[in-house]
Amino acid sequence: MCVEAEAIGLGDEPIPIGFRATSNRSFVVSFSEASLILRALRAWAAVAQANWWRMKDLVRSAETRADLDAIDLDAGWP
Repeated sequence: MCVEAEAIGLGDEPIPIGFRATSNRSFVVSFSEASLILRALRAWAAVAQANWWRMKDLVRSAETRADLDAIDLDAGWP
């Protein structure tokens, strides 16, 4: 929707329904601003997913309890 709005010259127009955050707070943003936010969110999600897969692989390859305990669950998150 954002890309389509930008393509027809409406990028600076506010999105009628706004953006609602996980805090339940709503924000008024333009289609262009929303497009930037969504791109950043997509990049963040890709890094988070890659880290999730990294941890799954480490767990799968663990042979002992010590191997599992050695996995840093805090590392790699965006």
